[in-house]
Amino acid sequence: MTSLEGHREFYARLITAGLPNSPRLVMAFAAVPRERFVGPGPWQILTASGPLETPTSDPAFLYQDVLVALAPERRINNGQPSLHALCLSALDVKLGERVLHIGAGTGYYTAVLNELVGPQGEVIAYEIEEDLARLAAETRVYRTGWMAAVTFSLDGGSVTAASASLQRCRSRRFRRHRGQIPVDDTPQSAFARFQRLARAPG
Repeated sequence: MTSLEGHREFYARLITAGLPNSPRLVMAFAAVPRERFVGPGPWQILTASGPLETPTSDPAFLYQDVLVALAPERRINNGQPSLHALCLSALDVKLGERVLHIGAGTGYYTAVLNELVGPQGEVIAYEIEEDLARLAAETRVYRTGWMAAVTFSLDGGSVTAASASLQRCRSRRFRRHRGQIPVDDTPQSAFARFQRLARAPG
């Protein structure tokens, strides 16, 4: 195990400590290199008193329970790992399931979902911010061969048949005042709500 792998393993245990299904979550988070999804360093770490830049581009700085800025001018970040771990634990994603991820950002947590569903599963991811979706797609195609089962799309409104066999749906808040999609009673109803918001003006 390299030093960076050790950092990643400890980080995975840290953010999932005490959660149900933690062994699978630990393996999923430990398998995904966060540095591939947050752009080149040094990185801006968001704190209560404002952004704090990492001293160097050493990816070890990313393996803490911190928010990493992706587009600070739009207040977009990579998300709090422990919060996402809590949500993923509540979803209890199973091997072989088909999962819809709404608001994928650059794809980091989509990659974690992909680890949870395994090679027989599938993750469909949507992101309305074009630059983030583009980076997510490039990361999938050019850097991470283990994400072959992930499909990224900018326009959820153009996809009408994808929700038929979904077992799980994960969403985050839409920007540009499009409202919010909660984790709903069924993946199909959450997907339908997303389609309505994706078609809305503004």
